[in-house]
Amino acid sequence: MGVGRSGSTILGVVLGNLKKYFFGGEMHLWIESKGVPTERDYAIEYWKKIADNIPEREDYFNTDFDKQLEFHTALPAIFGSGKMPVIKKFHRMSQELFTSVQNVSGCDVIVDSSHYPLRAYWLNKNPALDMHYIYLYRNPVDAINALMKKDVEQTPKSFFGANLYLFWVSLLSNIVYAGFPKSKKMKLRYEDLIKNPGGVINNVQTKLHTNQQTIDFNNLSTGFIFRANRIRLYKTIKLETQLKKSQMNPFLKGIVYLLHFPFILLNPRKY
Repeated sequence: MGVGRSGSTILGVVLGNLKKYFFGGEMHLWIESKGVPTERDYAIEYWKKIADNIPEREDYFNTDFDKQLEFHTALPAIFGSGKMPVIKKFHRMSQELFTSVQNVSGCDVIVDSSHYPLRAYWLNKNPALDMHYIYLYRNPVDAINALMKKDVEQTPKSFFGANLYLFWVSLLSNIVYAGFPKSKKMKLRYEDLIKNPGGVINNVQTKLHTNQQTIDFNNLSTGFIFRANRIRLYKTIKLETQLKKSQMNPFLKGIVYLLHFPFILLNPRKY
């Protein structure tokens, strides 16, 4: 969980190359896309098999879980009754979806790169799921630049909008993260993933109590990603281990660091 454009797709691809790990991409979009991706024939066929195992899928497709529970503005639902029908349906849908993915993929660990902290909050309330959480954080200047970038599929944000979004989601993520059991969560800086990917995957495997494995970071399979950024369009990628320096006016950079200084302190780099 965390802010969009923070590197969740590349993290998911890296983890998805471990044996018995399956990277599904942004699985909260399963409802919006009615169970199948919008391109890549091999991925469409794969996810059709997953959807076919869920008899009530059409009912789920007609329920706006995103607006009612998962999106960053759905905070009021937390203060409502935990017995609301939409919550029960969300728990049932989540369990059936993850179970179907597990059955089709044959994997023990399902990696979901959905960013929403409120989605993580509700998944944590589901007793049928054994969830673990990674809060992925990125240097705020780089995050702002990524959110403002224009040559991508997502709609770019203004400088003000990007900072407001980053601050609110960072605040929400830290609050939600604090409520998870210590044994079920870890924080990760994007910069650490790029500089020391081997150390990062070792930490993840230790946290999940899975066998330690090594992978080839120069030849990463993207697998059957449901939806994510444009990395999904390539069958294999290479992990770039050099951080790119963001270009930003020094005055604006100072504003960004000042606004997000508390979160920098809460999420320090390790490498």
